[in-house]
Amino acid sequence: MISPVAKLPYVELGRYPTPLMDAARLSKALYGPRILMKREDLCGLALGGNKIRKFQFLLADIKQRGFDTVVANAGPRSNHCVQLAAAVRRLGMQATFLLVGERHEVQGNPLLQNIFGLDVRYLGSLPPPESDPFGPAMVRRMNEVADELREKGRKPFVTSHHHMPLLITGWVRGAEEIHQQLQSCNVASAHLFLADASGGTHAGLLAGTKHLNAPLKIIGIDVLRGNKAEMKAAVAGLVREQDEFLNLGVSATPDEIVVYDDYIGTGHHQATKDGIAAIRLVAETEGIVLDPIHTGKAMAGLITLIKTGQLTSRDTVVFLHTGGIANVFALHDEFAQESR
Repeated sequence: MISPVAKLPYVELGRYPTPLMDAARLSKALYGPRILMKREDLCGLALGGNKIRKFQFLLADIKQRGFDTVVANAGPRSNHCVQLAAAVRRLGMQATFLLVGERHEVQGNPLLQNIFGLDVRYLGSLPPPESDPFGPAMVRRMNEVADELREKGRKPFVTSHHHMPLLITGWVRGAEEIHQQLQSCNVASAHLFLADASGGTHAGLLAGTKHLNAPLKIIGIDVLRGNKAEMKAAVAGLVREQDEFLNLGVSATPDEIVVYDDYIGTGHHQATKDGIAAIRLVAETEGIVLDPIHTGKAMAGLITLIKTGQLTSRDTVVFLHTGGIANVFALHDEFAQESR
């Protein structure tokens, strides 16, 4: 293991390494590159997902310091919160979530939040900057909730941007895992595609890949901001913070980071026609289900780059399946509208 990572507190929450599967029928259908799918959805906790790796370092640190409750915020259909809920339950802890947005039907991730028995508080629609997850207004709300929990005898930990390096460390380690798997497959170099939201997974993979000098080109499909310049800047900043935290000896400028912002559609939590088509194609060729908010859009981006000749049969692609499958059920109406 990368030596700076090995020194950190760690708790095993999933089954790793996750499979790296050859999607040969998908590749054949696209007349394109060899496609390998990294199955983070099969990590073994809840319905899986890329966040579980991140929590193995953050929650180990939190638990070691005596906290028993995590206070976090996100959107109502958040994969982050559901995976965090599963992780804290595995460790005998609790969580309180402040969700920005209106309450949705109890389907998809809201259903899982209900099953995990979370303390969920809907804040309704908030204008910027109140909706900024790390802004002063949100931090104040979270600290007020933490004070309330302390009065009840809990020991709450309030998440913030300052804890991103611990979270991202999970994907520095993930980069090493993927590199070893590609070597076992005799793959000399590859393009890795992922859905970019916070940019944390992208940053961890990029930092780890650079540290290992691995021949892996990371390509993000922006599913949150709809602005690749902002996403590139965010990823570069997170790589810098990660290097300061682990002393990896790496850096990244926005100009060298690859992000596409053409596939977000009308918004982060909205499905797209191309995304749904991509989900159907992967299901019909590989029997694997993607989600309409993250991986479906990322796959739509990959398909476009193949069809436009930017990736050919000479290339190898690793597609990161980051989970989020529950959102297929939450957005079932969109699939009905696009039915054949």
